[in-house]
Amino acid sequence: MDKLITWLDPMGIGILFKLEHQLANHTLLEYMRTRFEENSYTFKSRVLLDDFYWTCEPRNIQAILATQFQSFGVGIDRYNNFKPLMGHGIFTSDGAKWEQARALVRPNFVRDQVADLESFEVHFQNMLALIPKDGKSPVKLKELFQCMTLDSTSEMLFGESLNTLTNTNSQVASAQFAAAFKISQTELARRCRLGRLADWNISKEFLDACAVTQQFVDEYVAKAMRMREKQEKTGQRGRYVFLEELAMVIDDPIAVRDHLLNVLIPARDSTSTLLAATIFAVAKDQRVFQKLRDEVRDLDGVHPSFETLKNMKYLKWIMNETLRLWPIVPLNGRQAQCDVTLPVGGGPDGQSPVFVRKGQNVGFSTYAMHRRKDIWGPDADQFVPERWENKRPGWEYLPFNGGPRICIGQQLALTEAGYTIVRLLQCFKEIESLDQSEWREALALACSIDQPVSVRLVPW
Repeated sequence: MDKLITWLDPMGIGILFKLEHQLANHTLLEYMRTRFEENSYTFKSRVLLDDFYWTCEPRNIQAILATQFQSFGVGIDRYNNFKPLMGHGIFTSDGAKWEQARALVRPNFVRDQVADLESFEVHFQNMLALIPKDGKSPVKLKELFQCMTLDSTSEMLFGESLNTLTNTNSQVASAQFAAAFKISQTELARRCRLGRLADWNISKEFLDACAVTQQFVDEYVAKAMRMREKQEKTGQRGRYVFLEELAMVIDDPIAVRDHLLNVLIPARDSTSTLLAATIFAVAKDQRVFQKLRDEVRDLDGVHPSFETLKNMKYLKWIMNETLRLWPIVPLNGRQAQCDVTLPVGGGPDGQSPVFVRKGQNVGFSTYAMHRRKDIWGPDADQFVPERWENKRPGWEYLPFNGGPRICIGQQLALTEAGYTIVRLLQCFKEIESLDQSEWREALALACSIDQPVSVRLVPW
Protein backbone atom coordinates (compact mmCIF):
# COMPACT_ATOMS: atom_id res chain seq x y z
CA MET A 1 0.00 0.00 0.00
CA ASP A 2 1.39 3.40 -0.89
CA LYS A 3 2.18 5.88 1.84
CA LEU A 4 -0.28 8.52 2.92
CA ILE A 5 0.21 11.36 0.46
CA THR A 6 -0.33 14.63 2.33
CA TRP A 7 2.57 16.91 1.54
CA LEU A 8 0.90 18.38 -1.57
CA ASP A 9 -2.52 18.62 0.05
CA PRO A 10 -2.11 18.40 3.85
CA MET A 11 -5.74 19.33 4.61
CA GLY A 12 -7.27 17.09 1.94
CA ILE A 13 -9.15 19.95 0.31
CA GLY A 14 -7.59 19.72 -3.13
CA ILE A 15 -8.65 16.11 -3.55
CA LEU A 16 -12.24 17.06 -2.74
CA PHE A 17 -12.27 19.65 -5.54
CA LYS A 18 -10.69 17.09 -7.87
CA LEU A 19 -13.37 14.55 -7.03
CA GLU A 20 -16.11 17.12 -7.64
CA HIS A 21 -14.50 18.02 -10.97
CA GLN A 22 -14.44 14.38 -12.03
CA LEU A 23 -18.04 13.97 -10.95
CA ALA A 24 -19.13 16.97 -13.03
CA ASN A 25 -17.36 15.48 -16.04
CA HIS A 26 -18.99 12.06 -15.51
CA THR A 27 -15.57 10.46 -15.02
CA LEU A 28 -15.38 9.85 -11.26
CA LEU A 29 -15.56 6.05 -11.48
CA GLU A 30 -12.76 5.84 -14.04
CA TYR A 31 -10.70 8.35 -12.06
CA MET A 32 -10.99 6.19 -8.94
CA ARG A 33 -10.08 3.16 -11.00
CA THR A 34 -6.88 4.83 -12.23
CA ARG A 35 -5.96 5.70 -8.63
CA PHE A 36 -6.05 2.01 -7.78
CA GLU A 37 -3.94 1.18 -10.82
CA GLU A 38 -1.41 3.93 -10.09
CA ASN A 39 -1.12 3.24 -6.34
CA SER A 40 -2.31 -0.21 -5.30
CA TYR A 41 -5.57 -2.07 -4.82
CA THR A 42 -5.68 -0.72 -1.25
CA PHE A 43 -4.46 2.79 -0.50
CA LYS A 44 -5.26 5.72 1.73
CA SER A 45 -5.46 9.43 1.19
CA ARG A 46 -6.59 12.46 3.12
CA VAL A 47 -9.98 14.07 2.49
CA LEU A 48 -10.94 17.09 4.61
CA LEU A 49 -8.42 16.22 7.37
CA ASP A 50 -9.65 12.61 7.52
CA ASP A 51 -7.38 9.71 6.56
CA PHE A 52 -9.58 7.68 4.25
CA TYR A 53 -8.87 4.16 3.04
CA TRP A 54 -9.92 2.84 -0.37
CA THR A 55 -9.87 -0.76 -1.51
CA CYS A 56 -10.98 -2.96 -4.40
CA GLU A 57 -9.55 -6.15 -2.91
CA PRO A 58 -12.16 -8.93 -2.64
CA ARG A 59 -10.73 -10.21 0.67
CA ASN A 60 -10.91 -6.75 2.24
CA ILE A 61 -14.44 -6.16 1.02
CA GLN A 62 -15.47 -9.57 2.33
CA ALA A 63 -14.04 -8.63 5.74
CA ILE A 64 -15.88 -5.30 5.78
CA LEU A 65 -19.24 -6.72 4.70
CA ALA A 66 -19.23 -10.21 6.22
CA THR A 67 -16.46 -11.79 8.26
CA GLN A 68 -15.88 -8.63 10.34
CA PHE A 69 -19.39 -7.24 9.90
CA GLN A 70 -19.77 -6.22 13.54
CA SER A 71 -16.61 -4.09 13.32
CA PHE A 72 -17.97 -1.86 10.55
CA GLY A 73 -21.13 0.23 10.18
CA VAL A 74 -22.54 2.78 7.79
CA GLY A 75 -21.60 5.40 10.38
CA ILE A 76 -23.23 8.44 11.92
CA ASP A 77 -22.34 10.62 8.93
CA ARG A 78 -24.66 8.62 6.66
CA TYR A 79 -27.56 9.06 9.06
CA ASN A 80 -26.89 12.79 9.51
CA ASN A 81 -26.61 13.36 5.77
CA PHE A 82 -29.72 11.37 4.88
CA LYS A 83 -31.78 12.52 7.87
CA PRO A 84 -33.46 15.50 6.12
CA LEU A 85 -35.26 13.06 3.81
CA MET A 86 -35.12 9.51 5.19
CA GLY A 87 -34.52 9.52 8.94
CA HIS A 88 -33.91 6.08 10.48
CA GLY A 89 -34.37 3.01 8.29
CA ILE A 90 -32.65 0.05 6.69
CA PHE A 91 -30.47 2.32 4.54
CA THR A 92 -29.28 4.71 7.26
CA SER A 93 -29.05 2.72 10.50
CA ASP A 94 -26.65 0.42 12.30
CA GLY A 95 -26.99 -2.09 15.10
CA ALA A 96 -30.38 -2.80 16.66
CA LYS A 97 -32.14 -0.10 14.60
CA TRP A 98 -30.89 -1.71 11.39
CA GLU A 99 -31.86 -5.20 12.52
CA GLN A 100 -35.37 -3.98 13.35
CA ALA A 101 -35.66 -2.18 10.00
CA ARG A 102 -34.53 -5.23 8.02
CA ALA A 103 -36.99 -7.47 9.87
CA LEU A 104 -39.80 -5.05 8.97
CA VAL A 105 -38.79 -4.84 5.32
CA ARG A 106 -38.04 -8.51 4.61
CA PRO A 107 -41.67 -9.74 4.18
CA ASN A 108 -42.17 -7.35 1.28
CA PHE A 109 -39.55 -9.21 -0.76
CA VAL A 110 -40.64 -12.80 -0.24
CA ARG A 111 -41.12 -14.82 -3.39
CA ASP A 112 -44.90 -14.38 -3.62
CA GLN A 113 -44.46 -10.62 -3.72
CA VAL A 114 -41.58 -10.64 -6.19
CA ALA A 115 -43.27 -13.16 -8.49
CA ASP A 116 -46.47 -11.10 -8.92
CA LEU A 117 -45.76 -10.33 -12.57
CA GLU A 118 -49.41 -9.88 -13.52
CA SER A 119 -49.44 -6.63 -11.55
CA PHE A 120 -46.17 -5.59 -13.16
CA GLU A 121 -47.55 -6.28 -16.64
CA VAL A 122 -50.06 -3.45 -16.13
CA HIS A 123 -47.22 -0.97 -15.73
CA PHE A 124 -45.33 -2.47 -18.66
CA GLN A 125 -48.43 -1.94 -20.81
CA ASN A 126 -48.65 1.69 -19.66
CA MET A 127 -45.04 2.17 -20.75
CA LEU A 128 -45.62 0.30 -24.01
CA ALA A 129 -48.46 2.70 -24.87
CA LEU A 130 -45.92 5.57 -24.90
CA ILE A 131 -43.53 3.86 -27.34
CA PRO A 132 -44.05 4.71 -31.04
CA LYS A 133 -45.03 1.71 -33.17
CA ASP A 134 -44.04 3.12 -36.56
CA GLY A 135 -40.55 1.61 -36.42
CA LYS A 136 -39.00 5.01 -37.21
CA SER A 137 -39.54 7.44 -34.35
CA PRO A 138 -36.84 7.60 -31.66
CA VAL A 139 -37.77 6.95 -28.06
CA LYS A 140 -35.84 7.69 -24.85
CA LEU A 141 -36.15 4.57 -22.74
CA LYS A 142 -34.33 5.61 -19.56
CA GLU A 143 -37.02 8.03 -18.43
CA LEU A 144 -39.76 5.54 -19.30
CA PHE A 145 -38.00 2.85 -17.25
CA GLN A 146 -37.74 5.22 -14.29
CA CYS A 147 -41.44 6.05 -14.45
CA MET A 148 -42.47 2.42 -14.88
CA THR A 149 -40.46 1.21 -11.90
CA LEU A 150 -41.64 4.11 -9.73
CA ASP A 151 -45.22 3.21 -10.62
CA SER A 152 -44.74 -0.49 -9.87
CA THR A 153 -42.73 0.11 -6.70
CA SER A 154 -45.25 2.60 -5.34
CA GLU A 155 -48.06 0.11 -5.93
CA MET A 156 -46.12 -2.59 -4.09
CA LEU A 157 -45.24 -0.32 -1.16
CA PHE A 158 -48.21 2.08 -0.93
CA GLY A 159 -50.95 -0.23 -2.13
CA GLU A 160 -51.70 2.05 -5.09
CA SER A 161 -49.57 3.27 -7.96
CA LEU A 162 -48.42 6.83 -8.55
CA ASN A 163 -49.25 6.26 -12.24
CA THR A 164 -46.61 8.67 -13.50
CA LEU A 165 -46.80 7.03 -16.93
CA THR A 166 -50.46 7.90 -17.33
CA ASN A 167 -50.53 11.27 -15.55
CA THR A 168 -49.38 13.81 -18.13
CA ASN A 169 -50.21 16.91 -16.06
CA SER A 170 -47.06 18.21 -14.34
CA GLN A 171 -49.22 19.80 -11.64
CA VAL A 172 -50.57 16.43 -10.52
CA ALA A 173 -49.33 15.59 -7.03
CA SER A 174 -47.60 12.41 -8.18
CA ALA A 175 -45.66 14.34 -10.84
CA GLN A 176 -44.60 16.93 -8.29
CA PHE A 177 -43.53 14.13 -5.98
CA ALA A 178 -41.46 12.46 -8.73
CA ALA A 179 -39.68 15.75 -9.50
CA ALA A 180 -38.98 16.49 -5.84
CA PHE A 181 -37.87 12.90 -5.27
CA LYS A 182 -35.28 13.24 -8.04
CA ILE A 183 -33.92 16.55 -6.69
CA SER A 184 -33.63 15.23 -3.14
CA GLN A 185 -31.79 12.07 -4.28
CA THR A 186 -29.23 14.06 -6.27
CA GLU A 187 -28.54 16.29 -3.27
CA LEU A 188 -28.25 13.31 -0.92
CA ALA A 189 -25.45 11.96 -3.09
CA ARG A 190 -23.63 15.31 -2.85
CA ARG A 191 -24.04 15.30 0.93
CA CYS A 192 -22.45 11.85 1.06
CA ARG A 193 -19.37 13.19 -0.69
CA LEU A 194 -19.11 16.17 1.66
CA GLY A 195 -19.41 14.01 4.75
CA ARG A 196 -19.43 15.99 7.97
CA LEU A 197 -19.34 19.28 6.03
CA ALA A 198 -22.66 18.61 4.32
CA ASP A 199 -24.68 20.94 6.54
CA TRP A 200 -22.34 23.86 5.85
CA ASN A 201 -23.91 24.27 2.43
CA ILE A 202 -27.45 22.95 2.69
CA SER A 203 -29.68 24.38 -0.03
CA LYS A 204 -33.25 25.61 0.25
CA GLU A 205 -34.09 23.69 -2.93
CA PHE A 206 -33.05 20.46 -1.22
CA LEU A 207 -35.06 21.16 1.93
CA ASP A 208 -38.10 22.13 -0.16
CA ALA A 209 -37.77 18.93 -2.22
CA CYS A 210 -37.56 16.85 0.97
CA ALA A 211 -40.68 18.59 2.31
CA VAL A 212 -42.66 17.92 -0.88
CA THR A 213 -41.56 14.27 -0.90
CA GLN A 214 -42.39 13.73 2.76
CA GLN A 215 -45.75 15.53 2.62
CA PHE A 216 -46.82 13.38 -0.32
CA VAL A 217 -45.87 10.16 1.48
CA ASP A 218 -47.48 11.43 4.70
CA GLU A 219 -50.88 11.34 3.02
CA TYR A 220 -50.45 7.64 2.27
CA VAL A 221 -49.23 7.02 5.83
CA ALA A 222 -52.27 8.78 7.29
CA LYS A 223 -54.52 6.65 5.10
CA ALA A 224 -52.75 3.49 6.30
CA MET A 225 -53.18 4.58 9.93
CA ARG A 226 -56.90 4.99 9.37
CA MET A 227 -57.01 1.57 7.71
CA ARG A 228 -55.28 0.13 10.78
CA GLU A 229 -58.00 1.47 13.05
CA LYS A 230 -60.66 -0.02 10.80
CA GLN A 231 -58.96 -3.41 10.68
CA GLU A 232 -58.53 -3.46 14.45
CA LYS A 233 -62.28 -2.92 14.83
CA THR A 234 -63.43 -5.41 12.20
CA GLY A 235 -60.62 -7.96 12.38
CA GLN A 236 -60.59 -8.13 8.58
CA ARG A 237 -57.31 -8.03 6.64
CA GLY A 238 -56.91 -7.42 2.91
CA ARG A 239 -54.03 -8.30 0.61
CA TYR A 240 -50.47 -7.68 1.77
CA VAL A 241 -49.48 -4.01 1.44
CA PHE A 242 -46.11 -3.00 2.86
CA LEU A 243 -47.27 0.39 4.16
CA GLU A 244 -50.31 -1.08 5.89
CA GLU A 245 -48.19 -3.79 7.51
CA LEU A 246 -45.81 -1.13 8.81
CA ALA A 247 -48.72 0.84 10.22
CA MET A 248 -49.93 -2.26 12.09
CA VAL A 249 -46.70 -2.53 14.11
CA ILE A 250 -45.45 1.07 14.33
CA ASP A 251 -47.43 3.80 16.09
CA ASP A 252 -45.29 6.76 14.98
CA PRO A 253 -46.31 7.98 11.48
CA ILE A 254 -42.91 9.67 10.99
CA ALA A 255 -41.15 6.36 11.63
CA VAL A 256 -43.47 4.65 9.14
CA ARG A 257 -42.61 7.28 6.54
CA ASP A 258 -38.89 6.85 7.19
CA HIS A 259 -39.04 3.09 6.64
CA LEU A 260 -41.07 3.60 3.49
CA LEU A 261 -38.61 6.05 1.93
CA ASN A 262 -35.66 3.85 2.90
CA VAL A 263 -37.16 1.10 0.73
CA LEU A 264 -38.64 3.19 -2.08
CA ILE A 265 -35.33 4.72 -3.18
CA PRO A 266 -33.26 1.53 -3.71
CA ALA A 267 -36.27 -0.48 -4.97
CA ARG A 268 -36.92 1.97 -7.80
CA ASP A 269 -33.30 2.68 -8.66
CA SER A 270 -32.14 -0.95 -8.77
CA THR A 271 -34.57 -1.99 -11.50
CA SER A 272 -34.51 1.14 -13.65
CA THR A 273 -30.71 1.51 -13.71
CA LEU A 274 -30.23 -2.17 -14.55
CA LEU A 275 -32.78 -1.92 -17.37
CA ALA A 276 -31.28 1.23 -18.88
CA ALA A 277 -27.72 -0.13 -18.89
CA THR A 278 -28.78 -3.52 -20.26
CA ILE A 279 -30.75 -2.15 -23.20
CA PHE A 280 -27.98 0.38 -23.93
CA ALA A 281 -25.41 -2.43 -24.16
CA VAL A 282 -27.55 -5.00 -25.98
CA ALA A 283 -28.82 -2.51 -28.58
CA LYS A 284 -25.20 -1.72 -29.50
CA ASP A 285 -24.22 -5.37 -29.98
CA GLN A 286 -26.24 -7.13 -32.67
CA ARG A 287 -24.56 -10.48 -31.98
CA VAL A 288 -25.78 -10.41 -28.38
CA PHE A 289 -29.17 -9.04 -29.40
CA GLN A 290 -29.74 -11.87 -31.90
CA LYS A 291 -28.88 -14.56 -29.34
CA LEU A 292 -31.17 -13.01 -26.77
CA ARG A 293 -33.99 -12.64 -29.29
CA ASP A 294 -33.65 -16.32 -30.19
CA GLU A 295 -33.99 -17.28 -26.54
CA VAL A 296 -37.06 -15.07 -26.15
CA ARG A 297 -38.58 -16.50 -29.35
CA ASP A 298 -38.57 -19.95 -27.74
CA LEU A 299 -41.32 -18.72 -25.39
CA ASP A 300 -43.72 -18.47 -28.37
CA GLY A 301 -45.11 -15.17 -27.16
CA VAL A 302 -46.13 -16.48 -23.73
CA HIS A 303 -45.51 -13.94 -20.97
CA PRO A 304 -42.62 -15.20 -18.84
CA SER A 305 -43.28 -16.43 -15.32
CA PHE A 306 -40.91 -16.07 -12.39
CA GLU A 307 -39.69 -19.64 -12.96
CA THR A 308 -39.31 -19.09 -16.72
CA LEU A 309 -37.09 -16.06 -16.14
CA LYS A 310 -34.87 -18.01 -13.75
CA ASN A 311 -34.29 -20.62 -16.47
CA MET A 312 -33.41 -18.18 -19.27
CA LYS A 313 -29.68 -18.74 -19.37
CA TYR A 314 -28.57 -16.09 -21.86
CA LEU A 315 -30.79 -13.42 -20.33
CA LYS A 316 -29.18 -14.17 -16.98
CA TRP A 317 -25.70 -13.91 -18.49
CA ILE A 318 -26.55 -10.54 -20.03
CA MET A 319 -27.82 -9.09 -16.76
CA ASN A 320 -24.80 -10.48 -14.89
CA GLU A 321 -22.45 -8.87 -17.38
CA THR A 322 -24.33 -5.57 -17.23
CA LEU A 323 -24.07 -5.54 -13.45
CA ARG A 324 -20.39 -6.41 -13.64
CA LEU A 325 -19.49 -3.52 -15.91
CA TRP A 326 -21.98 -1.03 -14.47
CA PRO A 327 -22.87 -2.00 -10.89
CA ILE A 328 -25.84 -0.13 -9.44
CA VAL A 329 -23.79 1.02 -6.42
CA PRO A 330 -20.25 1.30 -7.79
CA LEU A 331 -18.81 3.11 -4.76
CA ASN A 332 -19.67 2.37 -1.15
CA GLY A 333 -18.14 2.69 2.27
CA ARG A 334 -18.19 1.77 5.94
CA GLN A 335 -16.89 3.26 9.16
CA ALA A 336 -14.84 1.27 11.66
CA GLN A 337 -16.76 0.80 14.92
CA CYS A 338 -13.57 -0.30 16.72
CA ASP A 339 -9.88 -0.73 16.00
CA VAL A 340 -9.69 -3.41 13.33
CA THR A 341 -7.46 -4.79 10.57
CA LEU A 342 -8.16 -5.54 6.92
CA PRO A 343 -6.60 -8.78 5.61
CA VAL A 344 -4.38 -7.37 2.84
CA GLY A 345 -2.97 -4.16 1.45
CA GLY A 346 -0.21 -3.32 3.94
CA GLY A 347 3.53 -3.78 3.95
CA PRO A 348 6.02 -3.38 1.10
CA ASP A 349 4.39 -6.10 -1.00
CA GLY A 350 0.80 -5.18 -0.12
CA GLN A 351 0.15 -8.62 1.38
CA SER A 352 0.19 -7.64 5.07
CA PRO A 353 -2.84 -6.59 7.12
CA VAL A 354 -3.91 -2.95 7.25
CA PHE A 355 -4.71 -1.33 10.61
CA VAL A 356 -7.88 0.80 10.65
CA ARG A 357 -8.57 2.97 13.68
CA LYS A 358 -12.01 3.28 15.24
CA GLY A 359 -13.93 6.02 13.44
CA GLN A 360 -11.92 5.80 10.21
CA ASN A 361 -13.80 5.37 6.93
CA VAL A 362 -13.05 2.68 4.36
CA GLY A 363 -14.44 3.10 0.87
CA PHE A 364 -14.63 0.29 -1.66
CA SER A 365 -15.15 0.33 -5.40
CA THR A 366 -17.04 -2.56 -6.95
CA TYR A 367 -16.68 -0.75 -10.29
CA ALA A 368 -12.88 -1.03 -10.11
CA MET A 369 -12.96 -4.58 -8.73
CA HIS A 370 -15.32 -5.76 -11.47
CA ARG A 371 -12.89 -4.48 -14.11
CA ARG A 372 -9.63 -5.87 -12.73
CA LYS A 373 -7.90 -7.73 -15.54
CA ASP A 374 -6.08 -10.01 -13.09
CA ILE A 375 -9.52 -11.26 -11.97
CA TRP A 376 -11.66 -11.04 -15.11
CA GLY A 377 -9.09 -11.43 -17.86
CA PRO A 378 -7.69 -9.11 -20.56
CA ASP A 379 -11.20 -8.42 -21.92
CA ALA A 380 -12.46 -7.15 -18.54
CA ASP A 381 -13.58 -3.85 -20.09
CA GLN A 382 -15.66 -5.54 -22.77
CA PHE A 383 -19.31 -6.61 -22.70
CA VAL A 384 -19.10 -10.39 -23.11
CA PRO A 385 -22.12 -12.25 -21.65
CA GLU A 386 -20.57 -15.62 -22.59
CA ARG A 387 -17.94 -15.23 -19.87
CA TRP A 388 -20.67 -16.33 -17.45
CA GLU A 389 -21.05 -19.79 -18.99
CA ASN A 390 -18.54 -21.29 -16.57
CA LYS A 391 -18.03 -18.40 -14.15
CA ARG A 392 -18.94 -18.97 -10.51
CA PRO A 393 -17.72 -15.78 -8.83
CA GLY A 394 -17.26 -15.16 -5.15
CA TRP A 395 -16.48 -11.86 -3.46
CA GLU A 396 -14.94 -10.46 -6.65
CA TYR A 397 -18.50 -9.92 -7.97
CA LEU A 398 -20.83 -7.85 -5.77
CA PRO A 399 -23.58 -6.21 -7.82
CA PHE A 400 -25.94 -6.13 -4.83
CA ASN A 401 -23.47 -5.80 -1.94
CA GLY A 402 -22.84 -8.81 0.29
CA GLY A 403 -23.01 -10.16 3.81
CA PRO A 404 -25.86 -9.41 6.23
CA ARG A 405 -26.59 -6.10 4.46
CA ILE A 406 -26.89 -7.67 1.00
CA CYS A 407 -29.55 -5.88 -1.02
CA ILE A 408 -32.86 -7.29 0.12
CA GLY A 409 -34.52 -6.32 -3.17
CA GLN A 410 -32.04 -7.93 -5.57
CA GLN A 411 -34.45 -10.66 -6.69
CA LEU A 412 -37.13 -8.05 -7.34
CA ALA A 413 -34.75 -6.01 -9.51
CA LEU A 414 -33.58 -9.04 -11.50
CA THR A 415 -37.12 -10.31 -11.97
CA GLU A 416 -38.65 -7.00 -13.06
CA ALA A 417 -35.72 -6.13 -15.31
CA GLY A 418 -35.69 -9.58 -16.91
CA TYR A 419 -39.45 -9.52 -17.43
CA THR A 420 -39.31 -6.08 -19.09
CA ILE A 421 -36.49 -7.13 -21.43
CA VAL A 422 -38.34 -10.26 -22.50
CA ARG A 423 -41.61 -8.42 -23.03
CA LEU A 424 -39.87 -5.73 -25.11
CA LEU A 425 -38.39 -8.39 -27.38
CA GLN A 426 -41.79 -10.04 -27.66
CA CYS A 427 -43.21 -6.72 -28.89
CA PHE A 428 -40.31 -5.49 -31.03
CA LYS A 429 -38.11 -7.47 -33.43
CA GLU A 430 -35.41 -4.80 -33.67
CA ILE A 431 -33.93 -2.37 -31.14
CA GLU A 432 -31.61 0.06 -32.89
CA SER A 433 -29.33 2.17 -30.70
CA LEU A 434 -29.25 5.89 -31.49
CA ASP A 435 -26.67 6.69 -28.79
CA GLN A 436 -23.37 7.13 -30.59
CA SER A 437 -21.20 7.61 -27.50
CA GLU A 438 -19.95 5.05 -25.01
CA TRP A 439 -21.60 4.51 -21.63
CA ARG A 440 -21.23 7.58 -19.42
CA GLU A 441 -21.87 7.65 -15.69
CA ALA A 442 -24.63 9.62 -13.95
CA LEU A 443 -23.66 9.14 -10.34
CA ALA A 444 -26.15 9.89 -7.58
CA LEU A 445 -27.17 7.46 -4.81
CA ALA A 446 -27.18 4.78 -7.47
CA CYS A 447 -25.23 4.91 -10.71
CA SER A 448 -27.31 5.25 -13.84
CA ILE A 449 -26.29 5.82 -17.42
CA ASP A 450 -26.11 9.53 -18.24
CA GLN A 451 -27.46 9.10 -21.78
CA PRO A 452 -31.22 8.90 -22.37
CA VAL A 453 -30.88 5.43 -23.98
CA SER A 454 -32.30 6.61 -27.28
CA VAL A 455 -33.43 3.79 -29.54
CA ARG A 456 -35.64 3.04 -32.51
CA LEU A 457 -37.93 0.04 -32.01
CA VAL A 458 -39.36 -1.96 -34.90
CA PRO A 459 -42.48 -4.00 -34.03
CA TRP A 460 -43.05 -7.55 -35.25
